[in-house]
Amino acid sequence: MPFIVRAMIFIYVVIIIRGSGAEGMQEQEDTNHIKIMQLRSLCMIAERGTVSEAAEDLFRTQSAVTRSIRDLEHTLATPLFERHASGMLLTENARRHDHLWVTYFMGLFVIYLLNGWLPTIMRSGGISLEQAAILAELFQLGSPLGGILVGALMDKCNARVVIGVVYLLGCLCLLAQGIFAFSGVALGVFIFIIGMCINGAQNGLQVYSPAYYPTEMRATGVSWMHGIGRTGAILSSSIGGLLMGAFPAQSAIFFILALPALLAAISIVLHRNVSLSLKIKGAALDDLPALSQTLNK
Repeated sequence: MPFIVRAMIFIYVVIIIRGSGAEGMQEQEDTNHIKIMQLRSLCMIAERGTVSEAAEDLFRTQSAVTRSIRDLEHTLATPLFERHASGMLLTENARRHDHLWVTYFMGLFVIYLLNGWLPTIMRSGGISLEQAAILAELFQLGSPLGGILVGALMDKCNARVVIGVVYLLGCLCLLAQGIFAFSGVALGVFIFIIGMCINGAQNGLQVYSPAYYPTEMRATGVSWMHGIGRTGAILSSSIGGLLMGAFPAQSAIFFILALPALLAAISIVLHRNVSLSLKIKGAALDDLPALSQTLNK
């Protein structure tokens, strides 16, 4: 009996090999799976000598495989974080989130206040409307150059420190304009540098923040940061009007705006990153090479 079964197994294997090429990929996999199970049954019959013992062993093996597959499916389907992302933002590592939010709030406050009030500020200092418009354009022209430079530096150095230093440089330029009240070409140069630093650091922060948040709360965290930052942009319009009424001198506004720029620099420097385990959790394998570039930042 065992010799006959072995002969049948040999013939069956030949049939599987010759018949596999004529079927489609998915159908071939399904068919071969069935054939392999049948082949295993024949092997067990040859080994055990009886059909009942072979069937019992085959049933135990299949049950163990089924349990392993179910355990694996349960592991893969289990969420890494059981709580909602919004709750995590407000409870876990709140200071880390606060630093990003404060930085973005202060940065947009300075940018939108200067965007809206810079021509009026220049006009209050006796500058013509045409020159005030040119200065406003210089502030905007500094933005793309600042974004390119900050991005290049973030790839080579610690991203958090780069953003903080650029904010600080913008703060110093605002402070210098507020103290010395430059005019002419020097004023244009300082306005351009201020736009390059503040806008460039703000662009860098938008790139830095998604790399900070874990995958499970990335969209929620970045959305909260943008929402709170836009609050600073909205408040800048009304606060700018109040400052213009209280401090009509041109240099006073720049001096005052140095404070939120300084707070943005300090806040991002004090920010601390999440742990390595949280950063890697939920990331796809294809994302790991790019993710590794931000692990020490």
